[in-house]
Amino acid sequence: MIDPDTISETNCARQPFCRTEIGFPKAIVLAHRINLFWGLNLQGIQVQIQHLKKGSEVDVVIGCVDTRKARRAIDKWVLNSRVLYWLDLGNSASSGQFVLGQPKNSANRKKKYRLPTVAELYPEILKRDKKDDDQPSCSAAEALTRQEPFIN
Repeated sequence: MIDPDTISETNCARQPFCRTEIGFPKAIVLAHRINLFWGLNLQGIQVQIQHLKKGSEVDVVIGCVDTRKARRAIDKWVLNSRVLYWLDLGNSASSGQFVLGQPKNSANRKKKYRLPTVAELYPEILKRDKKDDDQPSCSAAEALTRQEPFIN
């Protein structure tokens, strides 16, 4: 699991974090929770996806991002790596979506049947839009007025 962010007070309002976790890296906290609950051995690291080695072999990338800029970074990375699946999770003010796709990369390119990614199905989700890229994240306090309860 990767996420460059740390837990902030505003994350505690809409995401399953508590005040005692403020300041800790999100990915490490979540990996620890999953490992404890399911008896797994996931690793959490605090980094942006573009800083991971290109060409890496990864089974699944799960993107839980809230900006077009972040989705562009994931899209670029999965196309230059050997990712088998990209699960994109997102939401708007009143709904949420999840799209499972197989990036058109060296691992999937020659497959007879391939699931299209969120970027292929909804190319507008990657378009540069200053307004959308600068909006507060879904975890910010402002989101409480922009999203219906429990969407995030």
